[in-house]
This record gives sequence, C-alpha cells and structure tokens, in this order.
Amino acid sequence: MDDNERRAIFDRLATILRENGLGWIVDQVTEQIHLGRTISKEVNTVKRVGVPETPLMFDPEAATPDVRRGSKVQFAATVEYNDKERLVLLIEGIIQVANAIEMENEFLKTLSRLGGPAEATFYSEQSGLINRAMSPNQAAARVQELTHIRDSISKFRVEAETD
Repeated sequence: MDDNERRAIFDRLATILRENGLGWIVDQVTEQIHLGRTISKEVNTVKRVGVPETPLMFDPEAATPDVRRGSKVQFAATVEYNDKERLVLLIEGIIQVANAIEMENEFLKTLSRLGGPAEATFYSEQSGLINRAMSPNQAAARVQELTHIRDSISKFRVEAETD
C-alpha cells in the first residue's frame, strides 16, 4: 500500500465517521496529527575552552577561545506523522471507540441485572446539562454495528502498516 492509497483510505474513513455522527473521532485524531509525534534527539554540545567565567571588558585583541565538543544531551523534538502513521492513528481511534462502547454496553447490562435504572444518563462536565441518555437496547445496537466495523478495521490496520 503506498502513501496515496493511505491518504485516500484516511479521507474515506473520515467521511464515513462524520456521516455517522462520529466526526469527533476524526477531530481528535486530526488534533494529534497536528501536534506531531514526540521523539528524543541526541545532540552534541560544545564548550569553550580558555574563556574567563566573567569577562571584565571586550578586548578585540584577545585570543579567540577554542571550541571543543562537549557532552551529548537528549532533547525532545516534534516531527510530523507520515501517511502510514496517520492512518494507523485513525484506525486505532476507531478501535478504541468500539471497545469503549462495548464497555458501556456491559455496564448497562450490569446495571439492568442489578435492578438499576433502565438507562444511563451522561452529563456534560462543561455545561452540567444532559449530553445524552443511553438505554441497554441502544447500546447493544451500537455494539453490534461497531463490532463489525472494528473487525474490518483490525484487518485493515495490518494492511496499512505494511509497505
């Protein structure tokens, strides 16, 4: 699979997610892509030899200090994700959401078995308003849809990671 195919697949998956009300997954993955991937870089430092700690005054006649290689230090650097990594990020995001929805479904089943409420209500932390309510039937239907998507995406991930 080449980079053009990976970009086309990324765009198609993003469109499908947005059409099915899951555009927030694309938004979060896109934000991560924008931030870049953090790597550790080893850099050689330099040190000046023969320079007084605090020069008293500028002297154009003074000898130029020698520069020598210093110790190596590690710095964090940010690099862009390549097309392969971008596609894998989106695929992994979809799989994580499918897993979270499965957990939500199991939670609702457990509530039901324990005689709890017929649905779970989710509140927005920002506004304090009801964000959505989920019944066991709704959760089960979402799990069924996403299980099929997750299985297909898992196979797709293997293809996306091969060159």
